[in-house]
Amino acid sequence: MKFTPLWFQGALASAGVALMPYTYLKASVSTPGSDPSLGGLGWQSLSPAETAVALSLVAIMGLFVAIHLALTALFLKELVAWLRRGEEVMALAATPLANAGLFSPLVALPMTMLVVFGPIGFFVPWIGESLQSLMLPAFLVFAILWSALVALAMKVVRVQLLAPIPFRKYHFGWLLDVLAFGAVSLLGANVMSNAHHPLLANAAALMIAVTLALGFATLIVKVPILVYHRLLAKQATEPSVLPAIFLVVPPMCLLGFSLHKLAVFAGGTYDLDVGAIPAVILLASYALAMGWFLLSIVVLREYLCREFLRAEFSPAQWGIV
Repeated sequence: MKFTPLWFQGALASAGVALMPYTYLKASVSTPGSDPSLGGLGWQSLSPAETAVALSLVAIMGLFVAIHLALTALFLKELVAWLRRGEEVMALAATPLANAGLFSPLVALPMTMLVVFGPIGFFVPWIGESLQSLMLPAFLVFAILWSALVALAMKVVRVQLLAPIPFRKYHFGWLLDVLAFGAVSLLGANVMSNAHHPLLANAAALMIAVTLALGFATLIVKVPILVYHRLLAKQATEPSVLPAIFLVVPPMCLLGFSLHKLAVFAGGTYDLDVGAIPAVILLASYALAMGWFLLSIVVLREYLCREFLRAEFSPAQWGIV
């Protein structure tokens, strides 16, 4: 199969699955305010049932960490070779209906950093013990991804303005740039929240504010257009891209969680009275995401029941994961 940046959707999905058991263990087993680790789960105090659940979660986490790292290494190798060829990159960037696919690596690579500081840190306690010494490298990676994202977004917008395509031809894969804004913002939010050095934390906060503004603005503009042309007007959609409707869910969560962290940081750093604003942001974003998820299942009911298992593979199917 010929390489396309959309391959990175597989790496993104495996990162998401690796992060789920880590997040569950952090919320349910570890001491509040601390990160879970393999040796710090308090195995002796767990009942047999709890031990079985914890072991299964650890196994899932380890398996998908390995899958994510393998896929990321493979896809990065292919990406470098693809970028060196040049012609295919320029051709894709100049195609308004397809150039959103260029954002796919910028969605997956921030998640790799989150996997390093989360699930990999679970198995390698040194990462958590040396967290502050790793903040500068993490910020540099964030800055590189942030710069690439903003530059690419400007390029894509310019192409779409100069070569306008009727909105009825777009599908929900058009939202990959919003997903990239969310993923990069979440990486920056983690640097901002964990860095003790004020310069790093404040620089990350300023950069997050930019990507959040761009992300929310793009989401607010694109989703109503897509809802009208793909749902309300019942425009025909290729079956291979139907699952892309689920791509509305992760940006809502990632942008909302990043904004939540930014509000908490602003309240603590600048002594602002944010009150219940962070909690409202978090609850609203996840409520909207869950509502869209349920709507997507209703809209794709026939596809999921009759075509999904028999359809040829399409990168859009990763949107479900």
